[in-house]
Amino acid sequence: MLRTENRLELETLYEATAREEAELKAIRMQAFNASDASSATGVRYSLDHSTLDSLQDRIQYVMKGMIPFKTLLSSHITKSRFRSDPEFYHKCGISRQHFSKIMGRELYIPKKKTVMAMALTLRLSLEDTKELLASAGFTFVKSDKTDIVVHYCIEHQLYDLDDVNEALVIFNEKPLLE
Repeated sequence: MLRTENRLELETLYEATAREEAELKAIRMQAFNASDASSATGVRYSLDHSTLDSLQDRIQYVMKGMIPFKTLLSSHITKSRFRSDPEFYHKCGISRQHFSKIMGRELYIPKKKTVMAMALTLRLSLEDTKELLASAGFTFVKSDKTDIVVHYCIEHQLYDLDDVNEALVIFNEKPLLE
């Protein structure tokens, strides 16, 4: 029997997938309608229906494996050492209002530095951190000093936010959360 949190997680994933499919269908219909409208207005689009269908298939394939940021974050918090959400967001340095916005708004994505602070607070592995960043639309950038410092700290299991922020300041970068 599935535990309640696992069942809720699966239901959330199912709902997210259904929403994504509906959004893709709406995009496809807009493109279809735009191409129909183009003949009436004289504006021509260079993409044909087979290209749009192929692009839609690619988007569905890529998005199918993606877990929404909010769902992935919730899963990591549930698995973590934190007994409650307030304990987590206080340790992370995030206000209750900001955390509520992250968890409550379907399409809200926090800043990259906030996601990094969350990953450090949750003591995620480098792979889990990359997955969390990717679910929010981010990645580590090799030419960004902040990314290099955070990547190094996670790689060497240096998870204390104060230590990471100190390292960032030493290298003339802003702390993750101010």
